[in-house]
Amino acid sequence: ITRKKLHTITWFKLSKSKKEGGMGIKNNKYFNIDFMMKVTWEICTKNSKLWVQMVCKKYMCGNLSILVVAKRKNNSNFWHGVYNG
Repeated sequence: ITRKKLHTITWFKLSKSKKEGGMGIKNNKYFNIDFMMKVTWEICTKNSKLWVQMVCKKYMCGNLSILVVAKRKNNSNFWHGVYNG
């Protein structure tokens, strides 16, 4: 029985573009930050959307800006991401 070796590679090299010799895999951390910034922008600017109304009702935003809402430790990961985005 022959054993195949596992070749490890750093995330830095994987996330490099293919032109730079990497695999072109996007860094999920930055992708998530971008997504949360987009969600935050929509919450602040598009209050007529149903999902925005539901989120604001759940987290008691009311008509206040999201920047005024208190950050609580028992909020969901989604809300923490929006708050930090």
